Amino acid sequence: KIFASTLLLALGFNKSDIVNEFYESEIFTFDTKTEKWKTKFNPENYKAKNFSEEVIDAKNGKVVINLGDKINYLNAKKLANEGLKDILVTRDSLFGKFLHKDIKINDEEDGTLKIGTELNDTIIQQILDAKINSIEISTTNSINKGPYLLTTIFNDKNNSKDDAITEIYKMLRPGEPPTIEIAN
Repeated sequence: KIFASTLLLALGFNKSDIVNEFYESEIFTFDTKTEKWKTKFNPENYKAKNFSEEVIDAKNGKVVINLGDKINYLNAKKLANEGLKDILVTRDSLFGKFLHKDIKINDEEDGTLKIGTELNDTIIQQILDAKINSIEISTTNSINKGPYLLTTIFNDKNNSKDDAITEIYKMLRPGEPPTIEIAN
């Protein structure tokens, strides 16, 4: 079996190109005063769920969606039409979302959080400890834009066109020693 991302890498894409082609992204910025994450309000994010986390209007600090309130796309669209632009959400609302870009948190060998890293409390704390206050998250939902390609990219050990071509060659010709010259 070959990862779909390996095939795309062999065709000349890099991991960032693949993610940008298949996913839109949102920027989340940490607000140190409120200790919440600020982002643009997007009603599309409420198509796939009928529940919600607490959402605060970043402009005036008022709670626009209470914790546990049922909200759907139509209600979210109405809020956007009424002028809701930027919102503040809790750290918990980032759990289960995926990084859209690599983030370097330190200079150690494993000091980079890769594209497709799933966010949890530990990962978010590592990002904040590294004094990184803005992250780009891939937009996914459970209806038509699952995180499948993101998790594939995260698990794909190939990082370049040559790596991917060599990997494919190893699968097609398992007995022969792979070299990039032969594989091409």
